[in-house]
Amino acid sequence: DGNYLLAGQTYESQWKGWLIEIDKDGNIISETKLSDVYSLRIAKESQSGDIILGGRRSSDYAWFGVMGSDKSIKWVYYPDYYYRYYYYETYDVLDVGDGVIFRTRPYYYNYSHIILKYNYSGQFLWEYWWGSYMDPGAITYTSDNAIIMTGRSDGEPKILKIMNSNTGATTIWNATFNVGSEIRKVIECSDGDLAGIGKNFVFRRKANGDAYQISK
Repeated sequence: DGNYLLAGQTYESQWKGWLIEIDKDGNIISETKLSDVYSLRIAKESQSGDIILGGRRSSDYAWFGVMGSDKSIKWVYYPDYYYRYYYYETYDVLDVGDGVIFRTRPYYYNYSHIILKYNYSGQFLWEYWWGSYMDPGAITYTSDNAIIMTGRSDGEPKILKIMNSNTGATTIWNATFNVGSEIRKVIECSDGDLAGIGKNFVFRRKANGDAYQISK
C-alpha cells in the first residue's frame, strides 16, 4: 500500500519490541509495542499481507513470528530453555511462497549459519546449517524456488544456493570469492543471473553459480 514498516526497540519500565507503520510522508499510522519482546530487528510484509517479524526475546535469545495485518500476533517462536540449543538472534526473514524462512544462529554454536523454515501456520518444517565460523551476510529468494545466502568464513566472502522444499533444503552450489571480505546485498536479475555488492567489490554470477563478472 506504499507504507513503510519500522522495527526497533523502546523502553517503558522495560525494553519492548517496537513496530511502527508510517505513510510515504512520514506520518505515523500505527504503533505496536510488544512487552514480551526485547527488541525487533526486522519486519517484512508477506504475500498475504501478514507481517513477518524477527528479533530477540531477551538480550541473548531469539524471537520470531507472524503478525496479522491488524497487528495481532498469529504465532511466535522463542526457545524453550530445555531445548538442545538456543537461537541467538533473528537476522533476516523471507516469504518463500509456501512458508517463511528465518535466518539465525544457534547460541551455543554461535559461529554457525542456520536457516529455519516454518509454514504460515507456525509449524516447523526444517533447518539447514551452513558451515562453521560463518558470519551471516545477505539472503534472497529466487524465481526458481531457491534461496541464496552469503556469509564470511576465514575472512573470505562465500555464496550458497539451496533448493527450497517443504521436506528439506538441498545444496545446489556454493562458491568463494577471493576479493573483499563480505557480501552485503544480492538480487536476482531479469535473466536469472545474480548480482551483488560486497565490501570493495561488485559481482554478477550465472544462475548455475559460474563466475561472470567481478569488479573491484
